[in-house]
Amino acid sequence: MLSAAGDRHGVPGAVLGIARGDSLEVHTHGVLNTATGAAVQRDSMFHAGSITKPWTATQVLQLAGEGGLDLDQSIRELVPDAPIDDRITVRQLLNHTSGLDGDRFDDTGRGDDALARYVATLAGAEQITAPGTGYSYCNAGFALLGHLVATLDGTTWEETVRRRFTEPLGLEHTFTLPEDAILHSAAVGHTGTPPRPVHTWQLPRSMGPAGLLCLSAQDLVRFALEVGRAPAYASMLEPQVPIPVTSDGSTDVGLGWRIYAIGGREFFGHDGMTIGQCAFLRVAADAPEAVCLFINLDTSAAAAREVLDAAYEQIWRVKAPDLPAPQGDSYDRGVLGHYERAGLSFDLVERGDGLVLELRATGARLAIAERPYEEYEVRPSGEQFVARSGPEQNWQPLSFGRLPDGRGYLFSGGRLTPRVPPG
Repeated sequence: MLSAAGDRHGVPGAVLGIARGDSLEVHTHGVLNTATGAAVQRDSMFHAGSITKPWTATQVLQLAGEGGLDLDQSIRELVPDAPIDDRITVRQLLNHTSGLDGDRFDDTGRGDDALARYVATLAGAEQITAPGTGYSYCNAGFALLGHLVATLDGTTWEETVRRRFTEPLGLEHTFTLPEDAILHSAAVGHTGTPPRPVHTWQLPRSMGPAGLLCLSAQDLVRFALEVGRAPAYASMLEPQVPIPVTSDGSTDVGLGWRIYAIGGREFFGHDGMTIGQCAFLRVAADAPEAVCLFINLDTSAAAAREVLDAAYEQIWRVKAPDLPAPQGDSYDRGVLGHYERAGLSFDLVERGDGLVLELRATGARLAIAERPYEEYEVRPSGEQFVARSGPEQNWQPLSFGRLPDGRGYLFSGGRLTPRVPPG
């Protein structure tokens, strides 16, 4: 299924890992880098992106079990110099209900103080909603949690990953820093048509706990089965908050993990999107079975959906939910306008006979954005909307509403983006 989908969608390289108990199948496709032609190997490493977050969350749960913290404790009691609302708790950072404007990709250098310096930049982060009152995906919160872990462990976050996971589990192809990854078979991200290598290989070190793991399929499924399904961390799979608008079967956020209900079965996992790479992990809640997929192309959603749908049907005998699609033509013109959050601005405008969503990278995101400007076709879909970047891409859901303070918002990609006056 992997190579057929990869060829059909122009994917440079990919790895599919399928674990059933002690058995692991690894399928490969294509090349790590179109500029070199180096082939993808069974142990090739790809960026996990936000699949890093369950690892950081597990570190937090370990520290809680060791008596180092309480999940309902104010983060400022543990990190007094964190310049954020003192009502925000550790749990709210874990389940993305802190209310912080979280997509802040400030590069605070390559030094061991990168996380501490990043935390200081949060003085400029907007508090979009009151803590604990709503879900909005927050990368900054996991950077702060990683700083907490490193502080309590008395070392760097990267070293805590080694001490708590890679050494105990015997993970031989799991790294966080580029100087370690380049000694092995590591994928390079791609963008464009035809795909070309990206200009920046990795996010800044300040984003480590939110998305800097680079690892093999073998190592990822081992973590998922040996740690993710361990009884000691069962509380991480308890639903914490529902996810408002999704298209992948996810229903709730746990502590670090996302929870999926598909065909009457429950799964947990996460996705990860980085610079020119995408990663996907699904784990059966009721059996030692897992699927992970790595792709080194940023516009790979359609290919990934095809492979994951086939995996659900062939491995678990369940059918993935249908993708959203346009329904009807009428819409409320009141949703037109300018929306903005850290790193991105959105303009929903009428053009010709339809709607177009214009995305612009701003601030620190400009340093890592391969496509600083994008346009999405938008269509009504019942009471919501759907958007796609081109006819070859899948429709993705988006919705509009009002914040408690009366401001309008756009909800897409799991994030709240407030409406603001243009300019």
